[in-house]
Amino acid sequence: NLAALVVLCLFAERATAAATPPQAQQSRRDLIACSDGDTRCMEFGCSSWCNAWTCTSGPCAGCGPEIGCPAKPPPPPSPPPIPNLPPWASGIREGELRIVGHLGELFINGEPFHIKGANWFGSENRAGPPLGLDKHEMSWYMNFLKENGFNAIRLLFNHADVLADSPLDPPDLERYGPNAPWESPELEGYTYLAMFKKIAEVAAEHGILIMMACHRLDRDAWP
Repeated sequence: NLAALVVLCLFAERATAAATPPQAQQSRRDLIACSDGDTRCMEFGCSSWCNAWTCTSGPCAGCGPEIGCPAKPPPPPSPPPIPNLPPWASGIREGELRIVGHLGELFINGEPFHIKGANWFGSENRAGPPLGLDKHEMSWYMNFLKENGFNAIRLLFNHADVLADSPLDPPDLERYGPNAPWESPELEGYTYLAMFKKIAEVAAEHGILIMMACHRLDRDAWP
């Protein structure tokens, strides 16, 4: 009779819902628009009035073969958990930096690191300092960069002056007179390599990294 048929349908519906994985049930319910007070819709995702002709209706979105609707595919599996990063910070001596690239990210001593750098040219075509050190000392530029969020500088050099460790060019007395100061007084008497070391030391005091770039083979060789 009709009552027995209704009971049988309800039993089949509850059994199907119980056998459905929780993830699949949740995925179905995300698509269901239940009316207020529609407990069957809220509980099973399938209103009491749903049938094979209303499978696409909102309150029937969770119905399945128990009332003649197509079976709902299970939701896709969750992505695997992100693996833990290697222990890049282990075994590092005090003051040491360990830089590692991993999946497009840069890490220093195990911590994510983002570079904002500036290019400081002028030392690649001569045995002289980067331009501007006749206007301000190195620390002035480092403070400016740090205050504006920079954490790296790219310095340019030529290969020949590195191999020779050439003395820095003295003042041009013919152009500036017999008492002309050095272009960078704080680098007076330095060699090419000692100059770059000094710049790196001042940069380190301000938390700024240095990247050296061989820009030329010698002073006149371009590129």
